[in-house]
Amino acid sequence: MYPTLALKGSVLVQTLPSGPNYPTDNYQRLLVAALYEAREHVVLTTPYFVPDEPFMQALEVAVRRGVKVDLVVPEHCHQILIGAASRAYYDDLVAVGVNVHLYKPGLLHSKTMSIDRALALIGTGNFDIRSFTLDFEVNLICYGREMTDRLRKVQDGYMRDSVLLNPSAWKQRPMIRRLGQNMAKLFSPVL
Repeated sequence: MYPTLALKGSVLVQTLPSGPNYPTDNYQRLLVAALYEAREHVVLTTPYFVPDEPFMQALEVAVRRGVKVDLVVPEHCHQILIGAASRAYYDDLVAVGVNVHLYKPGLLHSKTMSIDRALALIGTGNFDIRSFTLDFEVNLICYGREMTDRLRKVQDGYMRDSVLLNPSAWKQRPMIRRLGQNMAKLFSPVL
């Protein structure tokens, strides 16, 4: 028998556990499905951004459908290899129209996603292959305007404390950095 649960509060919340012992990549599939459902605005914050191909495609499709997509990542990553791999994806992101914000105050460890005014995701999962398939993660999905608006205010603060990546300046970075970033990207599946 399942216990009868009393309803508390006004926000509908769902827990999403994920990890290598689940038969599917729950977390990755939720993120991709949510991106395909987005209609207006998506904001993502993460310290580590090393996505897989389906996640990158979902971001691109969202932008091409007219959805504004903002990604907030730390300007400097304390994990050198992961930071280099993350930066290797910036070319593809800005090419399709994702706004990449570099958080200046230090390590941004917030792992969140808001979609329109309908869905807020907060948890332990980064937007990286490791969180999608290898690590045990737990995330909360909050449905509705109340929590999404509250999360968006926090995310807006992160964007105010960030600098928007300038695509033309980014393309001018030294060749040795590009090479290092692309080499680090080769290790993406295990980072």
